[in-house]
Amino acid sequence: MTSAVRPARPVCSARRRRNTLLAGAAAIALVGAPLVADEFAAWRLSRILAPAGTVDAVSGALFGPLAVDGLHLATPGATLSIDRIVLPGRGLLGSSALAAGDVTLEGVSVVLDGMTLRMPRILVSGTDLDQAAIARIFDKTATQPLSERLAALTASAVRIPELTMDQTIGDMQQTVTYHDIDMRDIRAGVISAIAAPRATMRIDGKKEGLTTGSMGPITIDDFDTVQTARVYGEKAGPGDTEPKRLYGAFSVENFSLRDAKGNEVGVARISGRDFKARPTADSWLGTIDALGKVDDFEKLSSAERKAFFMRLVDMMTAFEIGGFEASGFTFKGKDEKKGEPIDAEMERIAMSADATGPSFSVTGMRFVTPDAEMRFGGMSFSEIVWRPMLERLKEALAAPDTDFEDLDARKFVPLIGHARIEAIDIDVPADEDEPRRGKDKRAVKAGERIKMAIGAIDLKAGNIVDDIPTELGARVDHFAMALPAGTDKDGLKELRAMGYEALDLSFALDAAWSPDKQELAVKTLSFNGKDMGAVTLSGLLGNVTKDIFSSDEAIQQVALMSATAKRLSLAVENGGIFERFLEQEAKKQKRKADDLRKEYGMGAAIVVPAFLGNSEGARTLANAVARFVARPGALNVTATANNAGGLGLADFAAAGGEPATLFEQVTIEAKAE
Repeated sequence: MTSAVRPARPVCSARRRRNTLLAGAAAIALVGAPLVADEFAAWRLSRILAPAGTVDAVSGALFGPLAVDGLHLATPGATLSIDRIVLPGRGLLGSSALAAGDVTLEGVSVVLDGMTLRMPRILVSGTDLDQAAIARIFDKTATQPLSERLAALTASAVRIPELTMDQTIGDMQQTVTYHDIDMRDIRAGVISAIAAPRATMRIDGKKEGLTTGSMGPITIDDFDTVQTARVYGEKAGPGDTEPKRLYGAFSVENFSLRDAKGNEVGVARISGRDFKARPTADSWLGTIDALGKVDDFEKLSSAERKAFFMRLVDMMTAFEIGGFEASGFTFKGKDEKKGEPIDAEMERIAMSADATGPSFSVTGMRFVTPDAEMRFGGMSFSEIVWRPMLERLKEALAAPDTDFEDLDARKFVPLIGHARIEAIDIDVPADEDEPRRGKDKRAVKAGERIKMAIGAIDLKAGNIVDDIPTELGARVDHFAMALPAGTDKDGLKELRAMGYEALDLSFALDAAWSPDKQELAVKTLSFNGKDMGAVTLSGLLGNVTKDIFSSDEAIQQVALMSATAKRLSLAVENGGIFERFLEQEAKKQKRKADDLRKEYGMGAAIVVPAFLGNSEGARTLANAVARFVARPGALNVTATANNAGGLGLADFAAAGGEPATLFEQVTIEAKAE
């Protein structure tokens, strides 16, 4: 009997097969796990983005990132579209979705009211958005506007190779393209630092033609995307009463524009800080669009003008700036009438928000044409009170029964506490566009020029009570100009005859109004000229009510008629004009100047009492005037009303035009030195 014996299976063979199976399973796991992970991540991402609106596709690649194609999100006031988002796929399996790698956004556009932002590519690094945050940002069922969703943005860096901003203002199309934007440290929608090496501009208007320009580098610190989106894209709500900061320090260098006519504007550097803003009733973009559509203000109806100014005032009160400065301003263009080139320069333009009010200054101004030149060393305006006036205008316009045509514009004019212009130098031809009329029919000589200079013009208005400045000051220092030879103008002709070839004049006013006492004190009203002398007036007026400052002319005239004169003073100081006058008269009469001086002195002693009466005051004044004429030096005269209330219009009327009657009602002090 033959028996079949099955050979024993070698132990090594069974072990080999087991190892082979394990190796195969491991290989399948190594190859399949990424596929499963990608599919799971894609499914999870599609579930997260489902509420966003239209998502064309969500896909993952072997060992590669996830891609979202065709994302569209519509929110109140803005529409966001993204052609593709590429992000690290398996990172979505954890709680931090994107921290593991960079995120790329392609074909991004944001459409606002009147403005579109286009970014072909955005690179985001170091963001820690999780699934919940992504869902909140792209949830189409949520009511939050785009501004509030931006508060979720965080990243260590964002790079935008190109950002184009298209904006329509009336019939004007404006395009600004920023290149190679670099953003750093973004937290809760606030960008710590923004830098762009350059930007280009294109502004196309039907009337103005094409204007092109460029600028850069550009820097911005602490840029708040949330507040910026609110200001530009959202209408003001009940809580939007005070401006909030949009960004901190900013700078722009090498700004330049060239218009269709060849005019060029350049600014070497622009910088500032702390720009604040709030939304307007129509949003900033809505307000700008509405104002830009007004082509001819004169054709607007009363209601349309009222609406225009309501928007304008709303816009003007919707922003503040801590400081602003521009340096190296230049302009090169042509005079449209003559076709001659015009050059202008300004060394520095500055604006700041001081405790006493905003201030504005310009230094180093220069305007040049082929035949004229004007220079201004500086111009400044400070202690400006304007916001209360605009708020008052805003309230008046908002009232339903307000008729725009009946508004008194003078009630809403901002007050400037201090204005100053200094180092003025003007050199222009004496040619006139129209023929001379009147007595001065002298033909202008070829090459004749008008040259003048002013040391400073200074105006002050302070201590405001009920919108009325109670302290007033004005000065003109060293107004100097050459007197043209052969002039026929009255006054100038006489000065030339006395030997004056040039004038150097100064003027000053210093006054204060007391609402409690209803008095206006004229501390100084002076006029002086080099090699001429000086005349100074001062005085105290009574019964000066606030109606004297009224914008209603009828009320103002009644108030002026009610005012009284309590004290008046006159000071005359000879600086040479009396001697020149006597010399001129002596030549005319072919006499000696000393003889005329004695004659005029004796005449004053007789004529003054004859004209003013023989009162003690008249005699005192006559003696002082006679001494001054005999030896011109200084003359001081003060007239004080005997009545504490002062002399009014009724007193002058009662005098019947007789100076002697008035002199009996005043006390005269007079002295010649």
